[in-house]
This record gives sequence, structure tokens and C-alpha cells, in this order.
Amino acid sequence: MASFRSLLVWQKAHELTLAVYRVGAGFPAQERFALTDQLRRAAASVPANTADGYGTGLDRVFLHHLARAQGSLAETRYFLLLAQDLNYLGPQDYEGVAGVAAEASKLLTAFRAKVRERCSDQHE
Repeated sequence: MASFRSLLVWQKAHELTLAVYRVGAGFPAQERFALTDQLRRAAASVPANTADGYGTGLDRVFLHHLARAQGSLAETRYFLLLAQDLNYLGPQDYEGVAGVAAEASKLLTAFRAKVRERCSDQHE
């Protein structure tokens, strides 16, 4: 069985997490245990849940973890928007990291559909 690291969806989610850590480093100090922490946890949850579900080797369990990853990705996108609206992120930084988040979302949505289809095929 290949590693979760071979999954394009995991790679993009990891890229997003790294980008979030980079931009979050510039947030105000008073946000260290608030928005910065929440944003980082939400972003890191996307590749972590993908890896966790993949590691089980069971499509039904994997699908559950991918759904959790999708929720964390939506949370990440909201926190990025909030950071922009609070002027913690400039337009260029926001567009860059939001673009990676959008790519990750497309990949995750398509991947979830593929795994869901595999689950359906197994029960026919």
C-alpha cells in the first residue's frame, strides 16, 4: 500500500497548511492563542484527517475522515476570510492562500466522490 503522501489531495492540503503557518506568523501577537491558533489547527486538520483515514485501509472509514477534512477546510477558508476582513492579511497574501484552499477544496471534493463511488461498488 502506498503512503498517504502519494495522494495529490494530501499534498495540496499540506501545502495549504504550510501557507497558513507562513501567513499566520504575521498576525498580531494578541491573536496568537485565538485566530492564529484556530486557523492553524483547522488547516492542519485537513491533511491529518486525510492521512488518518487513509491509514485505516477501509474505504468507509476513509470517507468519514475525508468528510471531517472537508469541514476543516471550510473552517480554514472562513478563518482566512476573517483574517482578511480584520486586516491581518493583505490582499496578495489572502489571494495566494485562498487560491491554495480553493484548489484543495476541488481536489478533496473530487476525491471524496471517488471514494464514495468505491464504497457503493463494494456493496453491490
